[in-house]
Amino acid sequence: MKHNTDQASPVALKEHYSQCHQAKLKAANVRSDAGFTLIEMIFYLFFITLITGSTLGIIYQLLRNSENLKSGINIEEEGNFILKKISWVLNDSSAVNSPVINLAAPFNSASVLLSVEKNNLGTENPVKIYLVNNVLKIVRGTNPEKQLNNNRFIVSSLSFDRSWDGSNPKTDLIKAIFYLNDRKFKLTRRIQL
Repeated sequence: MKHNTDQASPVALKEHYSQCHQAKLKAANVRSDAGFTLIEMIFYLFFITLITGSTLGIIYQLLRNSENLKSGINIEEEGNFILKKISWVLNDSSAVNSPVINLAAPFNSASVLLSVEKNNLGTENPVKIYLVNNVLKIVRGTNPEKQLNNNRFIVSSLSFDRSWDGSNPKTDLIKAIFYLNDRKFKLTRRIQL
């Protein structure tokens, strides 16, 4: 349909141009609503990748920290269990066979073996604690040796120090030091003999 703009009234022309302008705006709106541009897609993909990567990194750190915390708690519990066993051996003891006290100044000695005679154990004396191949062992008299630590943990650098300050010949100070998975544990007991 051909329009003759020479014969049309100004109102008709205005209406025609308005309709054409609205049609162009409608066509422009249809094109912008049809989808994303390439730059928008790249931006959104980058943004989604950034959020996903950050979230995964945070989750990984939380899981790793949780494992480290559990491991630390397990080491602490195992170390406290061993300290309680050593404390039990030292409680109610009538004699300490090892480490042997040095009778000359400075009146102390060290050993990797703790051997104690306990009151009321009879044939299960002496009670010994020692380290073999990173495994802590306990023996009561002639009974078979038993393992004190769990196989998941490595015990290293076990030492027992015995000292006497010279004031009371019946009182000794025993210090037990060991490392469990590179964490230091220490016990100090004053015992009456």
